[in-house]
Amino acid sequence: MDGFYKELLSYNLKFLFLKMENDLLITTEKDYQEIMIAIFELMEKGEDYLTTEEVKQLKRMTAAAEKYENEYL
Repeated sequence: MDGFYKELLSYNLKFLFLKMENDLLITTEKDYQEIMIAIFELMEKGEDYLTTEEVKQLKRMTAAAEKYENEYL
């Protein structure tokens, strides 16, 4: 993955963290795709390199993605 896409993914992840102060609810395909990109980015970082906050956000995102998949896909 080139630098442009890594920077874009990083921006998306930071933006999503700002949106996730409360429970995360995915209601559109676009939100779902953005969450999946953010999840992928964190997984690429590696479990041993995640901060406590990133682990919490990853759990919230995966729970929201699973709920969306069960309800809409």
